[in-house]
Amino acid sequence: MCGVKETQCTHCNHLQICSFKAQFLAAQKAVDEVTVSTVDRSFISLRDISWIRPVSLECSYFSGKMPVMRDVAQSATLAAERASALRFMDDPT
Repeated sequence: MCGVKETQCTHCNHLQICSFKAQFLAAQKAVDEVTVSTVDRSFISLRDISWIRPVSLECSYFSGKMPVMRDVAQSATLAAERASALRFMDDPT
């Protein structure tokens, strides 16, 4: 397997405090290394069988991180209000 494989742990809120992370990653590694006996008595890695989707484990304690989205219109409105307030403070009349 080439590169880095992301698991649920990568996107979980519990990442820093999880007591199951090491076991989960070890279990996923074991699943990734499963081999299957073929008709001609050879072995093939499960991940190398083209018609089988990769197996990814799912943690029952997974709590996904919520993406942070910025509302452009709201940000522009706040910036305009702040600029207006600053102009008011500069004009003593």
